[in-house]
Amino acid sequence: MLLFARWWPVFIKNWWFAGGYQLWEEGIGFVSSNLYRGKIIDLGVFPQWKHFSFYLYDPEKDRRSDHLNVTYYPESEDSSLAKMPPPVALDFFGDPFTPSGEVTIREDGFMRLDMRGGSIGSKDLYIDMPRDSLIKAEIKEIDIIEHVDVGVVRAGEVYRFYITSEFPMVSGQKLYPKYKYWNNYDRIAELRFDDWTDLRFDDLTVFIEVVEHPKTPRYIRLRSSPSEVLPDYDKQVSFSLERINKDYTAEDFPKDQKFDVQMDESKEQFATLHDPETGQRGTSLKEVSGNFHMDIHTYEEIEGFTGNINVEASTKVLGPVVKEKVEISGDWDVEIVNKKMFLDFSPNPVGKGDTALARPYLIYANGIQQYLPANYPLAYASVANASKPLGTLRNVATGETSDRLYNMPQGVQFVTRSDIPQDTAAARMVVSAYVDKEIPSEINGMSLSSQSISESRAILNNIEPAEKELMEQQFLERIESESVSNSINQGQNLEANSIGIMSHNSDQDYLYGYGNLLITDKTCDEEISPCTTEDQNPQELNMDVFETYSEEDVFTGKSVKSEEQFTTEVKGCSYRLDPNKIPGYTSQRLGVTFPLITVPIERDPGEPYYVPFSDMEIEICLLESMEKWLFNIDNLRIPLFSSYCSQHEYLNLEDGNNTALLTNHINSYEEYLTVVEDIEYWEKGSYSQLGEKPNKYVFEAGIKIHEDYHLNQLINSLNKRLNDAFKKIRTLHYEKNDFQCPIDVRESATFQINQILSDAYNAATSKQLNLEEMKQNEIKADDYSSSKYEEILTNIQNWAKKQPWFQ
Repeated sequence: MLLFARWWPVFIKNWWFAGGYQLWEEGIGFVSSNLYRGKIIDLGVFPQWKHFSFYLYDPEKDRRSDHLNVTYYPESEDSSLAKMPPPVALDFFGDPFTPSGEVTIREDGFMRLDMRGGSIGSKDLYIDMPRDSLIKAEIKEIDIIEHVDVGVVRAGEVYRFYITSEFPMVSGQKLYPKYKYWNNYDRIAELRFDDWTDLRFDDLTVFIEVVEHPKTPRYIRLRSSPSEVLPDYDKQVSFSLERINKDYTAEDFPKDQKFDVQMDESKEQFATLHDPETGQRGTSLKEVSGNFHMDIHTYEEIEGFTGNINVEASTKVLGPVVKEKVEISGDWDVEIVNKKMFLDFSPNPVGKGDTALARPYLIYANGIQQYLPANYPLAYASVANASKPLGTLRNVATGETSDRLYNMPQGVQFVTRSDIPQDTAAARMVVSAYVDKEIPSEINGMSLSSQSISESRAILNNIEPAEKELMEQQFLERIESESVSNSINQGQNLEANSIGIMSHNSDQDYLYGYGNLLITDKTCDEEISPCTTEDQNPQELNMDVFETYSEEDVFTGKSVKSEEQFTTEVKGCSYRLDPNKIPGYTSQRLGVTFPLITVPIERDPGEPYYVPFSDMEIEICLLESMEKWLFNIDNLRIPLFSSYCSQHEYLNLEDGNNTALLTNHINSYEEYLTVVEDIEYWEKGSYSQLGEKPNKYVFEAGIKIHEDYHLNQLINSLNKRLNDAFKKIRTLHYEKNDFQCPIDVRESATFQINQILSDAYNAATSKQLNLEEMKQNEIKADDYSSSKYEEILTNIQNWAKKQPWFQ
């Protein structure tokens, strides 16, 4: 049943029924036909405040509907009509003209209105109790909830709301809402207003909340600058305090606000609170201003301390609703960074007017020390304030000099002043860097690169074809996961003052380190050798530096840690071979080639070991005409492993010339044909016949030639990269004015040269290849060894023809 509240044309629109129905009304009868979805029908003008019941009739089935979805739309308005509908209409729709909707406030607080809805046109929202005032003017359609703050309210107050509308029918009338109370903590009532543009009380909905005042004090936001402290560098920490309110916005305290402050008393030997206005010092301060600070004690006094110092501040403030003081507080942790990154100098001590190279290094929990890899640039370097009269910093890459440097490659020098008056002085320097959280701290064995490794593909041939593709992908993933790490440089056991981790993101730690440099009047203990003409020629890499070892060969060298001479057997065939990791893998590795990053590859703790470049020697001479130092590199060793591996299930017939082997295994023409078939298999190569495998024989001479191909690849790559490194090394400048003695140059140059060579070494050995590139390398190695298999076949054929069983 519909009740129309205006004299105006009405349209009926049905959204659900199909065509063929007719529209009827109980009192009028037939109204319209040919109805279909979405059709709008002008029903003409209907009398005001009359009841009408519409239904649908299906003439074909002689059946009327029991449901009709009808909406109507006003075409025009007539402001001359009566503004007050009859009682029957008010009973049916609700009466907006009679005051209603009184809201009683339950407790002191802040009234906030959440509004939504609103029909076309505008309306104003008022209260007339406890006072008549406008709350919000010209409310139009609200797509999302809109918030309106009314203000402070008191428990027991009664509020009544109404709207006025711009529509002529109700112009000048107060329209009161339907309302209901809510029982939740904040939202206490819901008001629904109608401006009589339609028949629903939903033109404006207002939810009433009484909450804490937005300016109600919540807590003190206490902060320090800086938040992480380098002992004996940033000695003073300043604090700031803000008042955080209900809406979590910050407000400054009045200038005369007073605070009680205290710190963690268990840390009193590490820091002291201080208020410069009152002069108070200690672990707690009373009635101080907001300008207090903390003095951090010197590093020597807090050595070994790791962690935070908690500081708490409290004060009383006046609440905005109930006018009484409430206490608020807040705390903050000042972090004293712990030991992790260190800094030493080369040389140390250094002469007045000389230059020392800063060298950051890490110390791990297991005691392993490692210089920061060369590919980690420094974020920041600075001379400590007390040390500024003693010298300045120089960026080796750009020549820039300053007390502070930012974002530079490693290679920062401390340039001392020549006019330092005291006999000895100690300078302090600070550096920082973003460092990967996972840096290998020690090489317990070799890491492999996909370019340098070459396992004879015989290991692929005991796999079913269906497993081949999966196995190949996993093989590549294993190789890529074992790429050469950047950890060739091993730190030495050096003394240095330092601190470490400051803050971090997901992948890196931001590390600080500092160290002390002793500056003295210095004389050279080593005789200075003048450079010869030959010394001035650019040094090139000698191919003798590449030393190739096979399984069970003996290696002799100096240990990295103790420099003692040691001898060990080189074993690389079984290194990190995991038969459970890849389907089809067994212990039958036939051949392998890779760089020996450590010798021995695997060892017990404390056992001596060798890494490339660790025993190189730097010969220093002085080019007197230019007053600069030159150097040459001696005793450079790069050990490589390339070997046939014997631990497998195949029978080894070597090169086909060992008649004892041949006689032992080949005793029939049928067996001879099996051998020939296997030779032909190896000559063609397994990557050209995926899924196939030999019968039972392998030939060491052919495997070695295959590995020789990969060895040559590895040497060529290393040779190119290291020769480029030698060119870069030649650009290093060590002026006589900066370095007085050969030992000073040697210490600084050794560090930089080691980094340059290590970068080149890693670039040559850690290139990642995709599966197709790896296949092509293996196919080329097979082609390289195919002529050897032809030779082996000839050897065995010549032997077989002399045997009685040969047909």
